Amino acid sequence: MQEKVISNFAIKKKIDRIYSLDSLLESELSTCVKEISRNHGLVIDHYDAETLHQMRVTLRRMLSLLDFFQHELPKQEWKSVRKLLNALFKPTSKIRDFEVVNADYIVPAYSTYDTSFEFRNLLNQSHGKLLRLYRALVEELTSFTYLRHLKELESWVQNRKWQSTASDSDKLTGNAFRKLIEKNLNQRAAILRDNISAAKKYDRKQLHKLRMEVKKLRYVMDILGISIKHRKRQQKILKELQDLLGIINDSYIAEDIIEKEFAAATQIGHCKDFIHKKSKHRRTLKLDELQRNF
Repeated sequence: MQEKVISNFAIKKKIDRIYSLDSLLESELSTCVKEISRNHGLVIDHYDAETLHQMRVTLRRMLSLLDFFQHELPKQEWKSVRKLLNALFKPTSKIRDFEVVNADYIVPAYSTYDTSFEFRNLLNQSHGKLLRLYRALVEELTSFTYLRHLKELESWVQNRKWQSTASDSDKLTGNAFRKLIEKNLNQRAAILRDNISAAKKYDRKQLHKLRMEVKKLRYVMDILGISIKHRKRQQKILKELQDLLGIINDSYIAEDIIEKEFAAATQIGHCKDFIHKKSKHRRTLKLDELQRNF
């Protein structure tokens, strides 16, 4: 099979719908803030795993865009908004990880061995933990600190804090903006290729770093849209790579959760062994695929 390579990018000479860095940031950041606020309200009023996922995606999308243009933004403002976004994102991680492991490992394990007391016991304990995590999430999302962070983010965007006397965001238009996008994309592509090589050593930290880089590049490509030449081919490769890395990451998280969250649980020994074997098998297959195809 031919190796799938992230090649260098080229931007069309006529940039569709993107006129300047300033107009791009204003449009995208405003949209992101509205989506974050809307999904935040939905998660609190009627929890749904997909709504939480969309809220996390929008936070990452916003962060990816700001990181992509990091050197064109006021340094202190970039640091400030980055800190805010990470503070909004962090409380959503634990329940999301647990939901993925529950859906991909615990529920299928019970479905395979539904007559086993141990597997039924694990499923019941898992549902109880999810309920407690949900309550903790709602408490966090409705806290004074979290709501203050949301207001600060809205204010940051409304007051166009990405602009300053030291910022060139309003001057980057037309051909200069096209060249900037192309340069930044190719820098990201080079970083990605280096990270793929490093991740092939099967180091968990390197695999996670690669996964984050793939996500960030995909979000930026989605924002820039049809301005990128051969966009669909590049996006297809990145999606396949992200899906593969996601399964590898989830296999590690499954092992972490089964050991840490159920450390004190009794009468689930066979379940732990089953999940460990399944996660290692999945990971081995996907690591081999990474080695062969990228």
